[in-house]
Order: sequence, then C-alpha cells, then structure tokens
Amino acid sequence: MTVKASFRQKKSFIDGLLSFFCLTLAVVMVLLGDRLKRGVLEGLNFSLMTLIPTLFPFFILSDFWSACFTVKESGFFGRIFERLFGIKGCALSAFLSGLICGFPIGVKSASELCRTNKISLDEFERLAGFVNNPSIAFIISGVGVGIFGDISLGVFLYISVVFSSVAVGIFFKKQMTKSNNSNVISRQSFNLVSSIKNAGTTSISVMSYIIFFSGIIEIFKSLIENEYILSLISSLLEVSSATRLIGNGANFAPYIRYALTAFALGFSGLSVHLQALSFFPDGASRRKYFLMKLIQGMLSALFMAILVAIFQ
Repeated sequence: MTVKASFRQKKSFIDGLLSFFCLTLAVVMVLLGDRLKRGVLEGLNFSLMTLIPTLFPFFILSDFWSACFTVKESGFFGRIFERLFGIKGCALSAFLSGLICGFPIGVKSASELCRTNKISLDEFERLAGFVNNPSIAFIISGVGVGIFGDISLGVFLYISVVFSSVAVGIFFKKQMTKSNNSNVISRQSFNLVSSIKNAGTTSISVMSYIIFFSGIIEIFKSLIENEYILSLISSLLEVSSATRLIGNGANFAPYIRYALTAFALGFSGLSVHLQALSFFPDGASRRKYFLMKLIQGMLSALFMAILVAIFQ
C-alpha cells in the first residue's frame, strides 16, 4: 500500500468515526431534549448575566492595549521575557493581557502580533500555548469567592495558574533568532468604532461556545453518576461549568476538589480552545497548543496541591 493510499484510508476512517459520533450525539440530543434545554438555558444565563458583562470591556481594552502599549525589547522587562521564553519582548503585552484580562484576549493579542510580523509563526505557536488563561477576576472573584467562599483560595488558584503558565512557556523555550525590527515596537492607531464591533462579534462567539458545551455537559450529567468522571469530562469541555460542578461535589475531599479545580482552570476546556483556535493564523500548529495546555492543567493541579499543603 502506498503512502498516499494509506493516508486516504486513515482520513476515511477518521471521517467515518466523526460522522458516527455526530449521528450518535444527534440521537442523544433528541432523546434528552429537556436536559439539553436546561443546560443551554444555564449557559445562556451565565453568559448574559456574568461572563459577557465582565469580558466585553476587556475585549475593547485589548485592542487599546495592543495599539498603545509599547515595549522596548532591549529594556529590562523585555530582556527578562526574551530570556525566559525565547520570544521577542513585545509579546510581553499578550502575556500580561492573558493573565489579567483572561481568555481569549491573550491569544487574540498574540495573533495580532503575528499578523503584523512582530513575532514569527513559531513564536506565536509557543506563545499561544501559555498566554490563554482565565482572568484574575474570574479565578479570584468568580471561583474563589463565588464558588468556594474563600478569597485566599482564589489567590492560591490564580498563583497556580500563573506558575504553570510560566513553567510551560519555559519548557517549550527555543533559541530566539534576532530579527531586523527596531527595538521599540511602534504604536498603532486605535479605532474605537472598530474595537466595539470586534468586541461584539467576539462576545457572540464566546457565548455560542459556552451555550453549546453547557448543553453537552448537562447531557453527560444525566448519563454519568460518578462525580469524579463527570468532573473530569466537564474540565475537558468547559471551564466555568467544570468549576461550578467541582465546587458543588459532595463526595470530594477538600484537597482533591482544589486540585481538580486548578486542573480545570489551567487546561481551560475545549470551549475556550475552540475560541482560541479561531484567532490562529494559517499554518499554526494546533497539536502543540493542546499539548501545552494539557501540561499546564496538570502542573496547575500540582502547584495547587503544594500550595494547599504548605499554607492550609
């Protein structure tokens, strides 16, 4: 069998498997329509009442940040960033956007840097894998206070996500090739009208993913009774639903609940990743991105377990 024939056979098998999965999912959706509706309504309510009001201003802020925030690559913070991650110092803005404003703003900012040739495609691939993180407000206020009723726990969760993000970025570091660009990244014009339109489009996209996966998770709830399996599946699919489910888990020991929550936050879920992939430039590796996020999820759980063991 030739390589071409083998590739066609493999592609045909994958297409058939996906078709079978979609057909099965459609049947389950019909049979469990009430549960699906309940999940969709929960996702819609969460998106409209909590997530979008929080994120919408940051979507506009990210455009302003990208347009007006300048970084001297030869400056102190630029040099530190380059030495840590092997990525040009101008990408520090995307890293900070991801840690402060949350997903998908970090990847959106990284994509803009790649589109304007400020970083290479390889640098974007590595940058995207560790800048797509939950916002500080979501982790500390939404999860720490809102779910667990403990602001210090929210701080620990945020620290674990930051540490795991930095660790993954360092682990995938490569020797940086110096470019001919100037050391100071030039400012771009900021268009408020365009930013508002882009923020609205991005908000609808984010809300659509959350609503879809909330419905899917509700279906899994009706099929799976084991809380551990259900929490793991939710963590792989949608982070906000996962954190609520883990926080309400009656049979979890506290340290397991915290570690699972940290994994969910570090990995961030398929819903977030699909949003991030919509910003990927042509040719960027999706496989590397998923590998980096999976490693970050596991490291986040490990760091959280260490923090809890030390301070609680």
